[in-house]
Amino acid sequence: LGVAREVVHSLRRHGYPPDSAMPVTIVCYSGGGQIAVGSARYLARRLQAPIRVVSLGGVISSDPGLDDVQHLYQLKGSKDVVAPLADLLFPGRWRIMAHSAWNRAKRQGRITVIDAGAVTHFGRHDYFSRSTHTPDGISNAQRTAQLAATAILEADKLPS
Repeated sequence: LGVAREVVHSLRRHGYPPDSAMPVTIVCYSGGGQIAVGSARYLARRLQAPIRVVSLGGVISSDPGLDDVQHLYQLKGSKDVVAPLADLLFPGRWRIMAHSAWNRAKRQGRITVIDAGAVTHFGRHDYFSRSTHTPDGISNAQRTAQLAATAILEADKLPS
């Protein structure tokens, strides 16, 4: 609730028109994915607007806030050992929990996993590395920025 309150204050300070129902896209990293999803319930109700989340290596449980996320784009590196832990650690993400918020969102097509390439969660080869490059010569940081920008543009195509 506190994070949602601060997001609303920040949006308003930066010109977000009250009662506009203008979609809000939150870009987050690691545990910030959980914070973004957790605050979505409060943001959606307060702003009366679609909430979208672009998560970079996010560790996200089956939070009830997922019911208020219009779409979750989750960038995952193939060498990231942290983000996939959520699949094991959070029972609401297990397939047998068919009625969990996570599995409902997946069934409804509101979760898109994006392959971020051979990036790690932290260290020299992480999502934000400028010294490690993809086979086509761009840095991991550039690749992550491109993938996040593409997800944001895809979110903009969603109905408001």
